Amino acid sequence: MPSTTTVVTSIPACNLCGSPAYADANIPGDRWGYVCKTCFDGHGCSLGLGRGQVLLLELPSANALAPTVGDMVTDRWMRAVDTAMAHFVGCTRADLEDFGITYDFDADFAAGMSPGVSAAKAIAAANKAGF
Repeated sequence: MPSTTTVVTSIPACNLCGSPAYADANIPGDRWGYVCKTCFDGHGCSLGLGRGQVLLLELPSANALAPTVGDMVTDRWMRAVDTAMAHFVGCTRADLEDFGITYDFDADFAAGMSPGVSAAKAIAAANKAGF
């Protein structure tokens, strides 16, 4: 028996109203399209061979590289450091690296230091190095 579902990597928009699609279906009147549940029911669509399939979103594999909550917190902290540095001296972490000045921001983050204090320490280290 043919499947009444199909797996997709992203849910497209309904071709009729723009809402998230529920199925890829034959809309009576000899046309196919992605339809939301409301349009599916409202236009008399059905499931089965030659009629339609419900869209199932493919879940990422366990091996997929997706950011974790910890990564997002670290990224937000690093952006805050850049904002503080730009406010104080008009440069960012990347600017220091471009001038060959290294600073261990990861250690500051791991120690629970605030982004502002880390930025101030990095600026002091850069000044000491002749930046």
